[in-house]
Amino acid sequence: MVARCSFWTDSWSTVGPLSRYAPQLFTAISRTGRKRTLKDGLDQNLWARAIVGALTAQVLCHYLQVWELLRGVTLNPLQSDRFIWKWSSKYSASSTYRAFFAGSTTLLGARELWKTKAPPRVKFFFWLALHIQLWTAERRKRHGLQEVDDCALCAQAPETEGHLFLGCVFARELWFSLLLPIGLATIMPEHDEDIREWWMRQLRRLDPSAGPVLDSMFFACRLESLKGEEQQDI
Repeated sequence: MVARCSFWTDSWSTVGPLSRYAPQLFTAISRTGRKRTLKDGLDQNLWARAIVGALTAQVLCHYLQVWELLRGVTLNPLQSDRFIWKWSSKYSASSTYRAFFAGSTTLLGARELWKTKAPPRVKFFFWLALHIQLWTAERRKRHGLQEVDDCALCAQAPETEGHLFLGCVFARELWFSLLLPIGLATIMPEHDEDIREWWMRQLRRLDPSAGPVLDSMFFACRLESLKGEEQQDI
């Protein structure tokens, strides 16, 4: 346990800096008390004697929390101070970079998307699609930008990402014309569903060598659907 670090502002405990763990109590500490080291603060509980502010209910609550936390703290005078990097056994630039993504979740299909051979603008478009962030008619209606959410191509169902990519009759017709000549008509979409799950499921079913072919058709089919949608709007 380090002894020379700041009692209040350094991250020596499992809860981080005490000034953040107990902010109301920290505001009630005198200026001198805020500058005390960990060793001085623990000596005869001098940290508690530095409380000079009003003893509100919140201050008392934080006081009890800190007191309970310090009950198990014992300094080792024979051990030198040292910095500990909690993200790995030894500090490195790569571990720092990985720490930025601690707690993040993976997006289904993201890794496969960036490996495809497609123009950057096409990849970005499908990146938005994987995030369900395309401005479809359904989303525009949900945001109050228009009154109806009918598909601009078939006018038979709400225009969602899954419908435009897979469920629309025009999209299915295009899929059939692309997949039939190469013997992959069995994977043709039959109804609206999550485009990420459908894409990943088909990639697992196909031989790895056929993956790039499916990717190219997946992008081409959607872009052709967009062109048809633009013509309908005109």
